[in-house]
Amino acid sequence: MITRQAIYEKREAEIRKFWFPDHHYTYANDKRLVWRDSARGSIYLVRYYLLHGALAVTGDIGEAIYGGWSVPGGITLPWIASLDLGYFASKCLASEEGREYDEWNEELALAAIDDEFKEKENPNQAKAEAYDLGLDSAIGNQDEWIAWLHRYGHDQFGDEYYRLAGIGEIINMRCQAHLLGLKMALAQEALAGSKP
Repeated sequence: MITRQAIYEKREAEIRKFWFPDHHYTYANDKRLVWRDSARGSIYLVRYYLLHGALAVTGDIGEAIYGGWSVPGGITLPWIASLDLGYFASKCLASEEGREYDEWNEELALAAIDDEFKEKENPNQAKAEAYDLGLDSAIGNQDEWIAWLHRYGHDQFGDEYYRLAGIGEIINMRCQAHLLGLKMALAQEALAGSKP
């Protein structure tokens, strides 16, 4: 069965292999890190800046500001790199996708819907009825899914149908790459034996 964690693990492998295969870090100072493959120019280049207790990320894979941390002594790039993806993403204050740096995954949504139908007395019939109402075309987009759920959710899934609104939401791949790039850069820096 597909899970969010499986999606994140698969995407991490893809980001490492295709986005950051030959990247190297450079520092201007302890408040700035540049993560790039100098042979490929600005392709997948990422810049990290610590500014007034927030992390600003700019570059080729999207821009975002993360903040709201309360850390004695202030945040550092190594401290941010130690965070897990869920917590890091929850601290997004702004991005090209908005404050919630997420995206819709149709495969995850379909798996969750299949699980819902398995709980029904006659799963195949319930699933066929929902598909006759256009579930298959609605599930590919979160806005369409929510509209479908608003219209047919109560009849198809009962009183608590609203809990299904976010079944396909996952953390945006660019947000995941922001954190992974920082982790990779600092791991590389640690191997080199120098400090930012």
